[in-house]
Amino acid sequence: EAANGTREVSERIETVNDNAGKVSSGTTQLAQTAEKLVAEAVSLDQAVESFLADLRKNAAA
Repeated sequence: EAANGTREVSERIETVNDNAGKVSSGTTQLAQTAEKLVAEAVSLDQAVESFLADLRKNAAA
């Protein structure tokens, strides 16, 4: 019975380690996706600012 308990504990430790690795991988992917999203938002902001600047310039002319 002790051997069964030891095996079960070992299996659960392995499961926890596997899940921890998956969480770590998911966290890395989330961070990379967030960085890409920020870059796209900055790019969009720059495009809008450029568009508005052109409108202002044309309105003043």
